[in-house]
Amino acid sequence: MKRWALFLGCTLFLGVAWFCRPYLAMIPDLCLFKRMVGVGCPGCGLTRSVAATAHWQLGEAFQLHLFGPFVLSAAILFWASLLFRFRIPWDEKQGTYVVGALIMVLLIYYGIRLSMGMVP
Repeated sequence: MKRWALFLGCTLFLGVAWFCRPYLAMIPDLCLFKRMVGVGCPGCGLTRSVAATAHWQLGEAFQLHLFGPFVLSAAILFWASLLFRFRIPWDEKQGTYVVGALIMVLLIYYGIRLSMGMVP
């Protein structure tokens, strides 16, 4: 049951990434961090970047957020692993280091975007 719930959630994520592209310009900013602080959060632009990647507009996707194409690729890989029942090797200890390293890279990228005035 848990696998099917993950599969449906991932399918929903991929569907939204594909179908929300034309409507993103009409959606108001929902970032609470931006509303409270006045500047975007580390993930600002990620949704639009994922949607642009889903439509093969990679130049725009990388301009919006560097992590967008990688997030969509990881979601497709995870979706395929659930659909075709293949196992992605994952060690808990090494996985913790990988996730920590990704968070550090995201924060460094955010700092660079912030210093260059590129955060929406």
